[in-house]
Amino acid sequence: MLVWRSRNVARIAALAVLIVTALGVGAMAEEGRGITIEDAVRMALDNDLTAQIAKLSFEAAQVNYQKNLASNLLTDSTVNALTAESNLRNAQIAYENQQGSVIASTVSTYFDVLADEITVGIRKAQLRIAEINLESTLRRANLGTASQLDVLDAQANAQTSRLSLQSAESALRQRKENLAASLGLSSADAVVLVAEVEVPRSEFSLEDGIAAALARNASILSARTELEVARIDLERAEADGVAPLDLKLAQIAVQREELELQQALRSARNNVISAYQAVMTAADNLRVQESRLEAAEQRYQVILQQYAAGLRTETEQISAEVTLAQAKLDHLNTLASYIEAVLAYRHLIGAPDVSGANDGSEA
Repeated sequence: MLVWRSRNVARIAALAVLIVTALGVGAMAEEGRGITIEDAVRMALDNDLTAQIAKLSFEAAQVNYQKNLASNLLTDSTVNALTAESNLRNAQIAYENQQGSVIASTVSTYFDVLADEITVGIRKAQLRIAEINLESTLRRANLGTASQLDVLDAQANAQTSRLSLQSAESALRQRKENLAASLGLSSADAVVLVAEVEVPRSEFSLEDGIAAALARNASILSARTELEVARIDLERAEADGVAPLDLKLAQIAVQREELELQQALRSARNNVISAYQAVMTAADNLRVQESRLEAAEQRYQVILQQYAAGLRTETEQISAEVTLAQAKLDHLNTLASYIEAVLAYRHLIGAPDVSGANDGSEA
């Protein structure tokens, strides 16, 4: 049992490393360079109150496990030992799940901030286009080629663009404040993120992932424990020569727990397959968006050259910037979906041991 405990404490220590590694990012950001997604995850795990509470709950479960072991020395009860081990294992898995929740939330908010920053840039460009259009409409009105209604429409468009920018800036500020609180930063102004996020490049083995998930799934582990206890109760009933009806109840209990275990195994397997398919679908979508972004960048460069040569207007050049920014936003959102799918899959299959084995993927 103590061997089990030491191995699983190592698993918890490795959990954050596993999920951060899944992001595919490098070392910590240099001072003044900004906060990388890896930095954000580590800071959140160190500062998030929910993560700290989960850590304390697990530490308390470890102490209770040791107390139960000491108490069991007097009775040498197999059932008590199984129960104590099950309680610690459940606390350990709950801690891992909470860690995973904090990491997933941090990654999601990180990408939300980056997306909001791009959105603010888009709204600024759209406002500039609306202002240029308003200036042009006013000039045409002075020349008698635009009506007062045209001016009112242009003014309304400019005001709408102005309000859209204010809304985007407000949303960005609020998102930064939320992330700052999670990371333990003093203010939203301290949230300066590194926009470049590398794409995790891993080949995932579905069968290895299923095997790893089945070995650590909470429902399966609990069902195995309950089955062991039911079998022990049946053996005792047979040894004690209990009444036939009581023996029948003990037999039914074993059968029920066997079915519960089969159900847990089937459910866990289906969950892994679903998560694996989500990763594959997200990877396909990301490849499509990468191609679209590359095409958008090439088109923008052409328009930029045409603008420099006097073949395009300022409005067309700014519109091209908006189109490129939208392509970047679409790519960023797709990348976020892919990384979130990778995190969800890796969390299902569990953290590796110290050797890094059994992670269900191949670099």
